[in-house]
Amino acid sequence: MSSFPKLPHVEAGTNLVVLNALETVVENNAERVFDFIVAEDVVVHFRKTSPAIAAVEDQSGTWNHAGASRIIVMDNGNRFRETIIAYQRPYLFHYMLTEFSGAPQKGVVNEAIAMFIVQPYGPRAHVNWHYAMRPESDARLADTRAFMQNVWRPWQQGFLDTLKKALDKDPWSA
Repeated sequence: MSSFPKLPHVEAGTNLVVLNALETVVENNAERVFDFIVAEDVVVHFRKTSPAIAAVEDQSGTWNHAGASRIIVMDNGNRFRETIIAYQRPYLFHYMLTEFSGAPQKGVVNEAIAMFIVQPYGPRAHVNWHYAMRPESDARLADTRAFMQNVWRPWQQGFLDTLKKALDKDPWSA
């Protein structure tokens, strides 16, 4: 008996993904950076991005354990489910986005797998943020690439800018 989930896109021979990765160095320790990234009250941090996260609904499980999930509601009405795959404070936050509603994701993106890797860098933290988006079908690959380039990547950069603005400080101070 296999413990692997059924993956219809793989079984159908559709295993294309669109990849994106961003990185930054934050002038703060890895623990503070990680806690900011994975905050249960994500609305506070992402309200400064566009589109902004307006609410979190239907959370199941404790937000620092694999399997926990919640619905993220954006200020433009779009929604998606965020589910934790792996959580290892202060180094790894691996999660999946599914159940997209609203344009431009619905009908274009089937799922997104993301990972924050936070590494101590002296008194600083080096942050890598990786995304892999799976198109609904081979025919939606170009649309998924355009969405990643024109919407998602700028949104990710906005979050990293917010992270740095909130946490950058003199790393040599107490």
